[in-house]
Amino acid sequence: VEEEHIPRLIDSLRKSVLKMKLFTIPFEKIIFGPPNREPRMVWAQFAGTDEYKSMVHAVGRVAKDVLEARHPKKDMIPHVTLARVKNPCAISRKDVERINELNSAIGEISVDVSSFELMESKLTPQGPVYTVVQNIEVPNSKQISNHK
Repeated sequence: VEEEHIPRLIDSLRKSVLKMKLFTIPFEKIIFGPPNREPRMVWAQFAGTDEYKSMVHAVGRVAKDVLEARHPKKDMIPHVTLARVKNPCAISRKDVERINELNSAIGEISVDVSSFELMESKLTPQGPVYTVVQNIEVPNSKQISNHK
């Protein structure tokens, strides 16, 4: 993204969340990610709720309008990267069993989504370096009292 587009992008993203409310996404499982490809990370995967899909769609529309970027055709998987895998070939059956054991041991968890971040990614020989450009809060975010 060219730097001159960033202020307009941030402004448009802020406007896109005006009608949104804080929502919760439930944890699903720990997986090797990305799915259906050579694993390069360990992810905590969350459910793609309707509210999450709506937020992704709104952000995609802004990117398309401001940056003339294409909206991704496939669904985005809500996740948090827990670890990077240096050598995917070194993942053993025991590693997979440990992930399965963790998934069995983890109870019901949900996470409040009250903001999202516009990130800058710089690729270096040591790997990507991520920097927060702007945190965008959902203006109607109120605490959800029924945490699981």
